[in-house]
Amino acid sequence: MRITVRQALHAGREAEAVSWLARLVVATRDQLVALAWPDLHPEAAKARLRRLCERGLVEAVRLAEEGGRSVYRLTGAGAQAAAALAKDSRLVVYLARSSVDTIHLAHRTATGDAVVELVRRLGSRLEVLYPHERRLRWQVSGGLWREVTPDAVLVAGETAVALEYDRGTRSVEALAAQVRRYAEAAQAPDLPGWVRCCSVVYVLEAVSARRAEAVLQAAESAGIAGRVAVTTVGGLGELARRLAERAGV
Repeated sequence: MRITVRQALHAGREAEAVSWLARLVVATRDQLVALAWPDLHPEAAKARLRRLCERGLVEAVRLAEEGGRSVYRLTGAGAQAAAALAKDSRLVVYLARSSVDTIHLAHRTATGDAVVELVRRLGSRLEVLYPHERRLRWQVSGGLWREVTPDAVLVAGETAVALEYDRGTRSVEALAAQVRRYAEAAQAPDLPGWVRCCSVVYVLEAVSARRAEAVLQAAESAGIAGRVAVTTVGGLGELARRLAERAGV
């Protein structure tokens, strides 16, 4: 049975949770509470999340690692509701494609923690782009296509930051290649305007001078050293402060 967004979502507060899940793709219960219901008692927030699951808009998925704890994502009906709320049907296609990806759930939730921390510090001044808005794909010579998709894109005023969360699972060569793709994307004519002026920030889960050096050297070689930075999870507060200063908020 098809239901309308108005029927599926209650008083706007559950709509906010659906919107955040569409932005993050997956989230833990604590992340959803922090983003959608920060002023609710934990039990009341749990009840709202339970209602979303009962209405078939959200489903729980267990992580293979970290003791098998549950994370949440939108169902097909939830993706349709999110697309209706965003007034953008492209969300349905992207979220349907992402729903089959269970390999990167831990990476997505770690990225979500970073986003929660920045939203907590900057509040409504910070916009988090939807997944299809941050996917960058452009054509190069020979008819080939290149692509890079930041883990998150945060916008405050006229300032944009592409966030890359590094759990140490990729080689330093892969990190350097990704930095070079960001440099190429900045020159591609048909990509969104934020791409040409955004900063790219790598958040290292564990401090690693070797990984930080690989990122910064690649940025220097690609001519975008002034736009690439490396920080750690503990440095997110300073990132929020600089983002607020640059945006004038």
